[in-house]
Amino acid sequence: MRVSIDKARNFVYANGVLWEQALFHYLFDGGSIERLYQCLLCYKKAWLEALAAV
Repeated sequence: MRVSIDKARNFVYANGVLWEQALFHYLFDGGSIERLYQCLLCYKKAWLEALAAV
């Protein structure tokens, strides 16, 4: 079974959250590791804030 990178790209950009889109862009489209890192940092901060509120 062949996987279409174009279909995968369309799915990730339509349904993925920001860090998933950044990861796909980094892995398959020559995206920046810095952008991926910044996206992951945003999620890390949000998770830590949510845990602190509990």
